[in-house]
Amino acid sequence: MIGRSASVRFRDALAGWCCASRKGEAVKMRHPYEKRKVEAWEWCLTCEKPFPASDWQRADWDCPLCGSGTQNMWPWSTVRAANPAYPEQPERGVLYPLYPVRAASEGQASSV
Repeated sequence: MIGRSASVRFRDALAGWCCASRKGEAVKMRHPYEKRKVEAWEWCLTCEKPFPASDWQRADWDCPLCGSGTQNMWPWSTVRAANPAYPEQPERGVLYPLYPVRAASEGQASSV
């Protein structure tokens, strides 16, 4: 049986994780296969949309939208390095192509 203090510590830790995940903050998580920390926002190579790390974790590290595997989970900073015009904090549900088509609205993400 877990002592009262251990169960209280677990409850407090869980409450802290839930609050941080709702804010889209980085929670101390590691990528399940790569040896890197998970960023606050991770981007899917298949659907080209970013999601908070907590969404990826709830989906068992598959893309929360398209179900693509963990190998297609990229740090948002990597996508931004290739596209400096993208915002520092992305919007959920917005398409951010890795190689955007250069159009009249160059540097703008398209919402799909």
